Amino acid sequence: MHNYRLNRPLLAALLLAAGLAMLAFLATPAQAGDSFTVDVTPVSQNGEPKDTVTYTITVENTGDNDDDYNLTITSSNRSGWQEYIIPSQLSVKDGQSETATLYVKIGDRSDAPADYTEYVSFKVASVTQDAGTKNRQVTATVDQVYGTTMEINGTTTQNTDPDQTVTFSVEIVNGEGNGDDTVSYSHSGNGIDDWSLVYDASSRLDPDETDEVSVSVTPDINALAGLKSINFIGTSEDGETKSSVTINVRVNKLPDLNVVTVGPSGMDIEAGERIYYSFSVTNKGNAVDSFDIEIVNDTWYDSGWEALLATEEISNLDVDELTNMTDVLIIRAPDDAAADDEATIKVKVISQANTSVYKTYTCFSTVEQDFEPKIRIGGSDTQSADPEDEVVYTLNLTNEGNGEDDITLSLRGGNSTWGTLGESSFTLAAGATESVELRVSAPKGTLAQNGYVITVRATSEDGITMYDRNVFLNVDQVFDISVSIAGQTKKSGDPGDVLDYSILIKNKGNGDDTINLALEGDNADWGSIAEDVSLEADESITVNLSVTIDEDATFGDYTIAINGTSDESSSTYDSSTVTVSVSKQYKVDLIVSSKTGDPGSELIYAIRVQNQGTGTDSFALSIDDYPEGWIVQLESELVEDVPAGDESSVNLTVTIPSGEQNRAFETNVTASSKEAANENPPKWVNTTVVVTTIVNQEFWIDISVETSIVNAIIGEVNTTTIIIENLGTGDDIVAMSVEAPAGWTALEFNTSFLNVAEDKSGLVGLSITVPDGTDKGDYSVNISGVSNCADCANGTKSQDSLTLTVKVELSRGVEINADVNTIEKVPGSSAVFSVDVKNTGDGSDTILLSILDDDLNWATVVPASIELNKDQTASVTVTVTLPEYDLDNLTTQQRSALEGTQYEIEIKAKSAGDLAVSAEVELTTNIGQIYGAKLETVGASSIESYPSTEASENDRREKFTLKLTNTGNRQDSINVETIATSYPDEWAVSIYTFPSCSTSFTGSIAAGQQKSLYLCVTPDQDAETGNFTIITEASAGAGSQPAVTAETTMIVRDPTRSLILQAADTEITLAPEVGDDQKNTARFKITVTNDGSHDDTFLPELDEVLANGWTYGFYTKNTGSTGDKWGTNGEMIEDGQPDDLWFIVEVDPDDVDEGNYTMSVTVKNKDEDASKSISLQVNVEAPSRGLTVAIIDAVKEIAPAYKGSDNDNYVKFKVKLTNSGTHPDTFLPELESTLDNNDWEINFFQDSSLNQVWSSTTGVEIDSGELDDLWVEVIVDDEADEGNYSITISVRNLEDDPNAREETELTVMIEQSDLTLEASDITLEANGEVVNGSTIKDGDTVTVKVKISNEGEADADDALVEIYYYAKEADKTQDESEWLSLLYSKRNNFRGGQFKEIYSNVDWLIAEGEWYVEVRVDYDEDDLDNGEILENNENNNDARFGELLRVKPDLAITLMRVDNRFAGDPSLAATKTPNIDEQVTFMATVVNQGAADVDRARLYLTADSSDETGTILKERNVKDYYEFKINAGETTTVRFRWYAEMGEWSNFRAEVNPSCSEYSIIDCNAGDGGYQDTDRMYDELNRYSDNIYPAGGAIFNQASGGAEYDVKFLILPDFKIEKFTMDPREPEVGDTVEMTVTVSNTGNSDWKITDGILSIEFDDGAGNVILEQVTSDINKGDDTEVKFSWVFPDEDKDQLTLKFELDAGSGNFEIDQLDSSNDEHELDVEVIQPAVVGEIAALDVFGRELVRGSGFKVYHFVALMSMALFMVVGTVVVSRRMRRASIDDDEEEEAPEAVAELPPAKIALSIQSAVDGNTQEAKVKVPSNMQVERLVQNCVQKFPLPHANFAAHVNGVAVDSGLSLAEAGLVDGAEIQLVAIEE
Repeated sequence: MHNYRLNRPLLAALLLAAGLAMLAFLATPAQAGDSFTVDVTPVSQNGEPKDTVTYTITVENTGDNDDDYNLTITSSNRSGWQEYIIPSQLSVKDGQSETATLYVKIGDRSDAPADYTEYVSFKVASVTQDAGTKNRQVTATVDQVYGTTMEINGTTTQNTDPDQTVTFSVEIVNGEGNGDDTVSYSHSGNGIDDWSLVYDASSRLDPDETDEVSVSVTPDINALAGLKSINFIGTSEDGETKSSVTINVRVNKLPDLNVVTVGPSGMDIEAGERIYYSFSVTNKGNAVDSFDIEIVNDTWYDSGWEALLATEEISNLDVDELTNMTDVLIIRAPDDAAADDEATIKVKVISQANTSVYKTYTCFSTVEQDFEPKIRIGGSDTQSADPEDEVVYTLNLTNEGNGEDDITLSLRGGNSTWGTLGESSFTLAAGATESVELRVSAPKGTLAQNGYVITVRATSEDGITMYDRNVFLNVDQVFDISVSIAGQTKKSGDPGDVLDYSILIKNKGNGDDTINLALEGDNADWGSIAEDVSLEADESITVNLSVTIDEDATFGDYTIAINGTSDESSSTYDSSTVTVSVSKQYKVDLIVSSKTGDPGSELIYAIRVQNQGTGTDSFALSIDDYPEGWIVQLESELVEDVPAGDESSVNLTVTIPSGEQNRAFETNVTASSKEAANENPPKWVNTTVVVTTIVNQEFWIDISVETSIVNAIIGEVNTTTIIIENLGTGDDIVAMSVEAPAGWTALEFNTSFLNVAEDKSGLVGLSITVPDGTDKGDYSVNISGVSNCADCANGTKSQDSLTLTVKVELSRGVEINADVNTIEKVPGSSAVFSVDVKNTGDGSDTILLSILDDDLNWATVVPASIELNKDQTASVTVTVTLPEYDLDNLTTQQRSALEGTQYEIEIKAKSAGDLAVSAEVELTTNIGQIYGAKLETVGASSIESYPSTEASENDRREKFTLKLTNTGNRQDSINVETIATSYPDEWAVSIYTFPSCSTSFTGSIAAGQQKSLYLCVTPDQDAETGNFTIITEASAGAGSQPAVTAETTMIVRDPTRSLILQAADTEITLAPEVGDDQKNTARFKITVTNDGSHDDTFLPELDEVLANGWTYGFYTKNTGSTGDKWGTNGEMIEDGQPDDLWFIVEVDPDDVDEGNYTMSVTVKNKDEDASKSISLQVNVEAPSRGLTVAIIDAVKEIAPAYKGSDNDNYVKFKVKLTNSGTHPDTFLPELESTLDNNDWEINFFQDSSLNQVWSSTTGVEIDSGELDDLWVEVIVDDEADEGNYSITISVRNLEDDPNAREETELTVMIEQSDLTLEASDITLEANGEVVNGSTIKDGDTVTVKVKISNEGEADADDALVEIYYYAKEADKTQDESEWLSLLYSKRNNFRGGQFKEIYSNVDWLIAEGEWYVEVRVDYDEDDLDNGEILENNENNNDARFGELLRVKPDLAITLMRVDNRFAGDPSLAATKTPNIDEQVTFMATVVNQGAADVDRARLYLTADSSDETGTILKERNVKDYYEFKINAGETTTVRFRWYAEMGEWSNFRAEVNPSCSEYSIIDCNAGDGGYQDTDRMYDELNRYSDNIYPAGGAIFNQASGGAEYDVKFLILPDFKIEKFTMDPREPEVGDTVEMTVTVSNTGNSDWKITDGILSIEFDDGAGNVILEQVTSDINKGDDTEVKFSWVFPDEDKDQLTLKFELDAGSGNFEIDQLDSSNDEHELDVEVIQPAVVGEIAALDVFGRELVRGSGFKVYHFVALMSMALFMVVGTVVVSRRMRRASIDDDEEEEAPEAVAELPPAKIALSIQSAVDGNTQEAKVKVPSNMQVERLVQNCVQKFPLPHANFAAHVNGVAVDSGLSLAEAGLVDGAEIQLVAIEE
């Protein structure tokens, strides 16, 4: 609720307004009457029944006051009408008006007759002002409405023949109109213009009145069959209201046809080939008809001929429509048909509307001779032989044609002269074969090659048919080589010198060959020569033999044999010999092994003095230095007469002082050549060896592991790593041993002895395999190690041990067995197997079970899994369920299995713990036999018989067909017999296997098979009538099984007599004419059917005698001839069969009046116990004239043949002329219209072949009621434009009777074709796939596919289609034959509006080049504008494939690598630098991204050297390039082998197909294609964009260890002065000192004296300079000695500074080195004056040095000894270690030079090398610190090698060549294997 508060002024205003309004109301005066008006519009209305009409009532208040008015209807309404006003009251203000509406609803048609007027009155009364009442009236008049309904009484559809009348009764009711109506009748319908419809014109009907109208319909004589709907219409008199019904008239079909040959009806055919026949079929019936086509089998069928129909039906052929069955009959002659065999084949064309109506087409096919010679090779078609050797091919020539043939053999091809035929002419019968030999011999010098082709051609007698067969000759390679010396064969040199010999190698064979070169002889290892050379036939090459005289070579001559062997033929070889003369030289070497000993022991060393000179020599021995306190003595100081290369041994005794420390001590022993000293001038040749004595060490080892727990599974190998640490004072070898649990034998160390350096540790692997049967648990394994110390006591530090705990896991195993593996069961039962499963694993396991080989899923296993403990066994059940042997419900596989004897499956048990562990067991279910049979009746189970009428038993015999089925699963014998039930004993009843009632049934039937049996029953002639049952039973198992039965019934009947009469026409109309028998004769065809049970004889008769002028007769045929009269004793008709009875009546025109005459014909059987009658009518009428014209097809299409003849450019119209008059008449055709084009011509003919002219003057007569075909020929202009052309013709009779004249219009539709071809319609295919310009490859076989469309209406026949290609650079100004290559040229037919896809039929093997592919259609070089076919558009007949086929290569280098050993981090030892002449292999990955192959691709390699940029490197020192072949799309790895050269090499770059000018390629045009304009050996697609690697000037680098490193080689030596010696070692002033300087090469490459001059410059600091040249090569890592003499100068100095400097040349003659900063060496030498002898010799003794050069005088010694007396006690107290230190200090003080590092121990090694399957062995003794690489290099010249590239292996594993022998784990007695590294 809301509260509103009004202010007081507002409230006062409202109250005042209300008061004033009240006063105004009270002051209004009362109104007087007639103060309002009433108008109505309209005052009258018209309407139809049930309409509502309205009227508008306007009330105007003319008074001064408002008023209300009531509006009321005052009149009474007519029954069924309604009248009311809305609203019924109006409130009208003064001076205004309001309206209301009067509604009048007219009643229905029964209450509102037409023209009735209703008067409606109403009043308007004032209510408020009492102004009175006003009355008004309106009228409503009823308009007439119309409405009728129609209905057909009876059927709405009737059937009739043309020109026959049917009548319909139509009922019409005026049921919707409200007045009288006159209804007019009319009809409409399609296709009935010529029909006759008769009915009343109109009917007058009152409302609800009914009338019946009869409508008679008569189709015209030419009416087509089918249903026509006629709309019968009744129109009311208003002309608008209509009603209608539809009546349907079906015109019956009268089928007929005509078959005409199209093209030849006889043709020749090849055996095994097909030919096609054509014919036309015309529907001559009156309805659209379909026709079946079938082939009539005849004797040709049995002769192997085949006849097929392209279609077996012609569907919906219109009346008079002709269809050409082009190529519809396909005839195939037998494959083995002989020439001139003939087959006559008939085809029936049958109306589907009436199969008795058909026509036959016959063709004749004759086999033509097929020439088909064939050549087959007896044996292989490929043979091999050397040049000039003969091979023989056996040729088997066969006449595979079908007739005798004269065949000629000839040889073809470029190699045809190589062959000779034994015979060349043959006459062979069909199928005959003869053999002939072909002898082939390749000429001398023929290059070795496979696949030389000789073509043998066989030519038939027709001279056209040829057959080529290739034989292939592989010309074997003849290997022949020569090896000779070019130049001097003998050269001289000193040991170490290099001598070069030129060796000429020639390939004298007929093919490319690789000649392997090897050196042989005792001194073969001195030489070095190329491993092999590759030579073409007759090519030669000179190679260099480099001989390095062995340093140990002795004086004399030596020979080296150079042996060349063919790589392909090891028996082909040649050799030559060179002589090496060794000069005389002096050299000595001392060899002694180090020894170990305990302090205080005496050791004896055997020193081997080796004469390494070239002649016999004697040597002086001296001891130069030895440790203080040691006693060292030589057995002898002279070794005499040692032969060159031989040695002699001298003992050296060394006594170790007691208490000596554990280290190595050295003693120097020098040997000097006596013979060299005796030379004039004398030579000083000596050498010093260091004798090493090693004091034994202390042994102490420690053994440990990271974890002592080992987890193991039984049977699996577990490896544990053991750490051995050497805590002793020297290197140690630890011997390992292991103690395992009982039964454990598979414990093994990877090494039982481990070398461990001092203060180092090593690793040993122990593999442990737990034996089977070991239980799960922990087991202890004890490991022990013992130092290599035989004298160490047990339990000392030289031994250690530890214990491992092995935790053992389990393994898996399973077994499966069945108690019974085989059970027999029959189908429908189950075999149940019990299967035992055992867990044979180490612990519990789940066993999974599955079924194998259960193809039919008949088996189950329960359970499918089972858990078992170890060795536990459990059983599972396997059930095999065999299904019932039910033939209807078994698959073929199931049935076959049940009919078999066994069903085998396999049960598989698997360990779930290890699915790979399983076991299987096989189970077999033997399938037992079941028995069963099924017997059923096939066809009728009851037969009616009339034995009383049949005297012969054969006639009385009846036959039932039974089907017997063996329902068992095996072959079975089934007993079958009949059981007599109700049939008499006199009857003969038996069962047979043949329908002829012969051969009794034996009973044997295979499983599931069926057999037809025949129950033959013969009743006796007197058998009683009735139904007799015969039961047949069958019992399986030879009668042992329950029987099954089949029941049949024989029904015996007495004969019955009956007939049926039917007339084809019961009414015939005649228009008789004197002298015209045809016009005067009516022929009635009556069909008499014997409907009785037996054959019977029937006689016809006319029931009433005809009046004068009539004659008649009964005939069997429609001839009316006496011979065809129906027999006077009747004609016999078989039971159930019809026969034709012709009743022929003839009228005499003079005696018979017009009218309808009825006759009755009765037919009876001979015994007159069966008869029927039929009523016939003849209508006689007066004659009349008439013509009906029907055009079968008024529009004809034609595509004129351009430049064709009239025979090509005409159409013909078929006009059917029917003489509808009653008498024959003559008709003439005429042309009514004219054509503007004078090149058209119209002619008239009587036949479709247009041979018989239809005269326009004399005409052609047509009988009454007959039809004749008028053929109108229209010859069109061959260049007529497309469009429709109309021609009007008329046909009249000779008298020009208007009733016999008709005009008709013909239309010729000119059509043209439009062959269309676009670029997108052309596709290319290769190898079954669509390709394009980017995917096609050189060597592809390409097929061109083109789609050609005919977008015109007309067909284009015989259009020439050409597919061709040509080169881009082709000269088109020449004749096409010079530049255009056809792939397809053939004429094709193109249907209008359709397209055809065509494939090229010539194989196009794509070759390198640029190619266009084009297609053209309808090309005529004589008419380039139009071609041969006139088309709408002549500008779309050719097209080019959318891409230029650029079949070119496109090479790219995608990657390059170098040998890994030469790439990587240069700071690592593993990264090597190649030595001079060492092979460096670069591997470039080259891909051919293009489409063409390249046969002679070349890879060039360049690099920047220290002398030149872009140096072209040589491949194997032979060529500037490596040549290879690469196919399109192929990727290959090219190996470029460069023999390294001295210098600094970097920026390596690979390039393929480079610029010829840039690389000075003189044979640039020798490449694939020879593209002069490109400056390349071959052109490429992308123009060499990827031909260089690395691209863009990048530096060649290679990844190693995750980083990229530039590839560059510093192949340079580095000279260093390693040491020098002086003899004597401590010269005095004036002594002549023999100086020996050792120069080493620590660089990366060997150095030869030919590489430059290397000298040593010696400066003694006293002004004397000596320059001595290095005269021998220094290989990488080697050294050489340079010796010279120097006189010690007398200088007033305490010492001299001696300087040694290497001089490597300067300028262009400088020898490049890695580092020239280490070429100098200095040494300070004390100046010693010679001793002077004085007068007091005794005193002089005290002043002499006790030890020469030490400065320690005699008196020094005396003083010290005196002091020693007072220091005895102190000396005892000082520890031994202090005393050692004191001694060391003294020694350091006394030594002129620093004490050298302890020399390494020498170890004995066995070096083994496998050469040609034989193992060579050498035993050496070398320092343990020697690098492996140095040892390997030493082997190169002194030991047979397995291969040029080899590596050192220890225990089968490659050893890093950078390690020392000790680092590589080699100890005394170890073996090294030299193993080949295959490239």
